[in-house]
Amino acid sequence: MFNAIGHSTQTNMLSFQARKKHEKPPLDREHTVAILGTGKDLETTEKYTQMAYEVANKLAKDGYNVVTGGGDGIMSAANKGATDADAKKSFSIMVKYWPNKIGQKFFNVLSTVMSGPKRTDMFAKDAGTWIVFPGGTGTLEEIGVGTESKYYGHKDDRVAHPDKIIMVDREFQKPLKAYINGMQEMGLAPLPQNSEKETLFEELFEEADTSKEIVDKVENKKLSTIT
Repeated sequence: MFNAIGHSTQTNMLSFQARKKHEKPPLDREHTVAILGTGKDLETTEKYTQMAYEVANKLAKDGYNVVTGGGDGIMSAANKGATDADAKKSFSIMVKYWPNKIGQKFFNVLSTVMSGPKRTDMFAKDAGTWIVFPGGTGTLEEIGVGTESKYYGHKDDRVAHPDKIIMVDREFQKPLKAYINGMQEMGLAPLPQNSEKETLFEELFEEADTSKEIVDKVENKKLSTIT
């Protein structure tokens, strides 16, 4: 099982260097995945860090770039998983003044920004698919920005937005599903005219409970109706 603390001693073997902004490498959005979720290593999140490692490792082996926020927990696990498959596929978008444990930086720095919301905007521009694990307020902000950009992206192609957002753990996401569908029921956020879905949550998100299910949804080339 992946253990961020147990693997941290291997960091000295890595030779990742932060790139300057003008040296930012171009990424293929269709084959770039943002993995989002808690930065905390807790007993209650252990199954998610294991899944993040497995998913990132498999996707990197299959040629996908993996981008995180460069923190601990889910992010560190995902970056370690991608690195173990191919170090050139593991990236982060860093927030300048947010401290992270140096011993768990298993990534290349894609860019450095000044705030969390700016980082989320970069996720939307760089990653065609988001995988959202359970998290705290930072993850909630990312869900909000991703949801809004995806909802309005179908009206204006100039709006950077994820093509696909995969929410991990159906049971955990039930309150969010009720909230999103409640907005629809009240007429606050109606379904897009071209939607083939019954609910707004289904239009905006896909759901998964296992590592295999996540990978299968990522590698399915059929994206959501909002593109």
